[in-house]
Amino acid sequence: MNNNNNDYKEKFMSAFKSFSEAARDLAMITGAKAKEITRDAGVKAKALNRLATLSLDLNNQKDSLNKAYAALGLYYYESNKDNPGEIYEQLFEAVRLADERTKQIEDELSELKASIGEALTSTGSEENFETVVDKTENDATFVAPEEKPAEEIHPDIEVEIVETAEEPKAEEEK
Repeated sequence: MNNNNNDYKEKFMSAFKSFSEAARDLAMITGAKAKEITRDAGVKAKALNRLATLSLDLNNQKDSLNKAYAALGLYYYESNKDNPGEIYEQLFEAVRLADERTKQIEDELSELKASIGEALTSTGSEENFETVVDKTENDATFVAPEEKPAEEIHPDIEVEIVETAEEPKAEEEK
């Protein structure tokens, strides 16, 4: 029986040794893999940082380039607006029309601001906007839509009023 126990002991020790070697190998492989993943993560983080930096630099350069093109175009336009050359005539006309419309809008804004300013100052400097609006609304003559015939409100829509009998009310539960 002693011999039998020794056989089991040897088999157990052999299996334990194989198991411990496998565990050691697994730990070494896992450690190596962890180092590789960490190194890869560092490389990827650096690459992402560089990507963000380059993207920002690229957008800044494009912005600078667009500003330079705009300045160059403005200079060329101002220098040649009386004689643009055949290939630039349409572009110069588009710029001229846009410039005219811009001036019209600016003039209208100025007039509107001036008229609002006059309205506010003519009512007294102590009044606020709500007071001015309330006073203007009170001074205005207003006819409620219900008081106007339907034909005046929407002449292109025909209205027919049909009276119906009232439905009986449901009896309340007691």
